[in-house]
Amino acid sequence: MRYPILFTVTLSLLAGCANQNTGADAADGPERNGSASSFTDLFYLGETRANKRKADKAAIDPRGLIPFIRSARADRTLNGHVIRVEGTVERAGYFDLELVARNDGEPDDTGTLTYDFRAAPPQFAQAAPTERSKAVQAAVFVPKDIYADARRIVVVSTQNTVTVSK
Repeated sequence: MRYPILFTVTLSLLAGCANQNTGADAADGPERNGSASSFTDLFYLGETRANKRKADKAAIDPRGLIPFIRSARADRTLNGHVIRVEGTVERAGYFDLELVARNDGEPDDTGTLTYDFRAAPPQFAQAAPTERSKAVQAAVFVPKDIYADARRIVVVSTQNTVTVSK
């Protein structure tokens, strides 16, 4: 053999192209019982069961809405806008703050792009001694094309709804 390295690389590439999925699980993707079954599965680009579980989990969000929104603004960036929102909570310790888009992040029929300001409450009640310790912030990036299609951007909390000026 004159080119052992070339032969080894070619053989590895051919072995990597083999698909080991068979039966009913082949349509679901490479994930089997939570682990990859072969080298090929590490580079699989299709939708896996894990992605499907994430989508199902997103539909049922256990986090509640933030009680009150103080301010919201849109800051322009090179490729779109960043929507920044500041809210107030009744006690310290809220975590996993996020602006969750409704309608898959697309404007609805009226051109309204709506976000829910969600957060997980603390497990134990912790008094917040100052107004500053009650403040929470979250932000989300909105691409240029979606921002251009939206007539208005609305952020929803439990007690109020704020419209971000465009």
